[in-house]
Amino acid sequence: MEKINDVLGRSEDAETVARFAAARATGPQGLVLNVDAAWGMGKTTFLRLLKKRLGDDAVMVNAWESDFADDPLLPVLKAVTEALRSGSGSAETVANSLLQKGSRMALTIGKGMAKQVGRKMIGEAVEEVAEQIGETGAEITEAGLSAALDEASTALIARFETQQKTVTDFKEALVEAVKDRDTPLHILIDELDRCRPTYAIEMLERIKHLFGVRNVAFVIATDTEQLQHSIRAVYGEGFDAKAYLRRFFDRTYRFDEGSLQGIILNSPEASIIRDAELPMPHDVDPLHVLEQMLEAQNASLRDARQCLTIIADTMHVWDKPVPLNLAVLIPLIVIHQQGFHTEFNDIEREAWRGEEGVQRALDAHAKIFAKPIHLGVPRYTQGDEEYPVALTLETYFRNVWSLRGQQEKLAETGLPKAMVALLAQDIDEAWFQISWGPTINDEHVWDCAFNYYPALIRKAGRLS
Repeated sequence: MEKINDVLGRSEDAETVARFAAARATGPQGLVLNVDAAWGMGKTTFLRLLKKRLGDDAVMVNAWESDFADDPLLPVLKAVTEALRSGSGSAETVANSLLQKGSRMALTIGKGMAKQVGRKMIGEAVEEVAEQIGETGAEITEAGLSAALDEASTALIARFETQQKTVTDFKEALVEAVKDRDTPLHILIDELDRCRPTYAIEMLERIKHLFGVRNVAFVIATDTEQLQHSIRAVYGEGFDAKAYLRRFFDRTYRFDEGSLQGIILNSPEASIIRDAELPMPHDVDPLHVLEQMLEAQNASLRDARQCLTIIADTMHVWDKPVPLNLAVLIPLIVIHQQGFHTEFNDIEREAWRGEEGVQRALDAHAKIFAKPIHLGVPRYTQGDEEYPVALTLETYFRNVWSLRGQQEKLAETGLPKAMVALLAQDIDEAWFQISWGPTINDEHVWDCAFNYYPALIRKAGRLS
């Protein structure tokens, strides 16, 4: 059985939708349910969980993968007939009958055939007029033109009647195929909002007009705001796309936002970050630090996913012979991802150019992370006494970036001796772990790996 990593807890949503769809799809028009969620909210995972919950009563269609099809009816028809074949008794015969009628309908109402037949009809009308000109050698007679146009219009009406009959035949076959089911047939559509605008619109039209029968339920997962943009691309910016979509969707289901902790701790990138065992003060969990920072910024789940991706990608593209220090890297990634571009540029440009530049970087950090980001409460032992020292990321960040292990400067801050000793130890370790060591650049300044972090983050950000 397929194991699905349900990071955002979408199994509860799948259960809710399964129960709702089973009840509502028994109405005369079936059900078309839109699951509306932004990128990164777990729509695909939800549909996979729903498919698992429904078993043979559901079939998945990835609209994006079938975007090349001449008519969006075809991938839906294929999925439906395959699902019907999994039944018992006369299922194969019923499925074949539906496929035959559906294929005939696709040929009849498909846009390619419509163009071809339309050209033929217009061509024949033009030829009729041309024949009259050839026969008389004079101007087109009113009677001749009228006769040619009458013939063309009669053909168009006949074509419409043929289309109407094939649609009716198909819907009758579909009703027959699903009428005795104990549970509705569910067609789960994913990635529709990624399709060509015209293709997405045509698929919605096909679903609503051709499959609206009892015991058939469509669950269409989209970023509906993005889908509205696609519709406006066809009909114009002033078009009311929201009202337009209400014509196709009977109901809409929206996910609960979920938690940052859930997506951070259970993401695929979490194991990459933890397995790397990169240095953090007092071995604090870097994912916990990231969570606190994003919560302080009221960041979205999408922001969390993007930060996680950038952290993991920096590990892949980092090419220096020293390990990354996440206590410094993670704040910079959050600053960059949350749109503090001025502050990020200041850090990139000036952080290592004297005390003024360092102070600007520290001020940016203090402004953005005003809420303390705790790294734990390590204990410092002196003699028989044990002293707990509350250590925050801001303190660590400030001292690593400015004092760089200079214990005599730490002593001047007025901090308790236990904290001074602890911080000095942390800063010394961090400095030597992430610096190049005893090398001096052309400006006679220690060449520290921190200098390369902003550019590294920009590179990784272009990958995400």
